[in-house]
Amino acid sequence: MTAIAFLVIVVLGIATILFSRKHSQSARRREILETPFPVDWQTILERNVGLYRQLPAAIRKDLHRRTLSKSAARNQHVSSLRRG
Repeated sequence: MTAIAFLVIVVLGIATILFSRKHSQSARRREILETPFPVDWQTILERNVGLYRQLPAAIRKDLHRRTLSKSAARNQHVSSLRRG
């Protein structure tokens, strides 16, 4: 095998790994954002955060999205620590 052929194979392998990693992250992010906000969490917010009920619907939706995203990231971090 020539050096150029070897280099092409290595570059294609790296590109494939990077693409598949990016694709799986995007799919996971979409899955998280499509997850409905848990009713129990909303009840807790309504009961314990006075300003929550006064927030406009768009800001509540953004808060829900950000909360789900942070929760998923935290869960992923914790599970990686357990595996490690």
